[in-house]
Amino acid sequence: MKIQDLILFVRTADTGSITAAADQLDISPAAASAGLKRLEKQLTVELFIRSTRRLRITAEGERYLLHCRQALAS
Repeated sequence: MKIQDLILFVRTADTGSITAAADQLDISPAAASAGLKRLEKQLTVELFIRSTRRLRITAEGERYLLHCRQALAS
């Protein structure tokens, strides 16, 4: 698991946008999307519900977000 993917996940949850998180981290939206998919595959859980107009964090994503924030703070 890459620390960059965890940071990306937290930024995406905070901004509510993959594009905004990618801009903040100076990566392309495609790279950000791939990083989130990689993280979801490793965890075998969907962290976000994506549509063309909206991005929502799932209940599992909310729980994982708490752990990520603690891990990144340590």
